[in-house]
Amino acid sequence: ETIAAESPKVVIWKFDDVRAGEKMRLLPGFKKVCDWAVKNKTNISMGVICDSLVNPNAEDVAWIKKNALENGGCIEFWLHGWDHKKLKKPDGTDGSEFNGSDLEIQKKHFKDACDIFNKNIIVGYI
Repeated sequence: ETIAAESPKVVIWKFDDVRAGEKMRLLPGFKKVCDWAVKNKTNISMGVICDSLVNPNAEDVAWIKKNALENGGCIEFWLHGWDHKKLKKPDGTDGSEFNGSDLEIQKKHFKDACDIFNKNIIVGYI
C-alpha cells in the first residue's frame, strides 16, 4: 500500500544509554538534543541504563524529572536495561544482558531496573 503524499509523517526520536550516576554522568549531548526538541516543539524518547541509578547524581536525576513528559517536559524516559554489559553466550558468540543470558538473570535485571527506576525517577513525578 502506498502512503499518500498528504499523509502526516511520523518520526520517532529514540536515544539510548542515558546514565545518571556519580561515575557515569549524563552526557552533554542528551541535554543538547532536549534543547533542540523544546525549540522544535517535538517529543523524543531516551532509554536509561538503570544501574547508574544505584548511586545517582542528584543533578542528573533532577534534569530527568524536569524534562519527563509526565512533568510537562519533552522526553519519554524508558528502561534500557540494568547494566547493558556485553557477555559471551554459551556458544562463544557475543551477547548482551537480554541476548544470551539465562532467563533468571534477565528476570533479575528487569526487576532490579524497574525497582531502581521507580525509586529514583518515578517518585514525585506528578
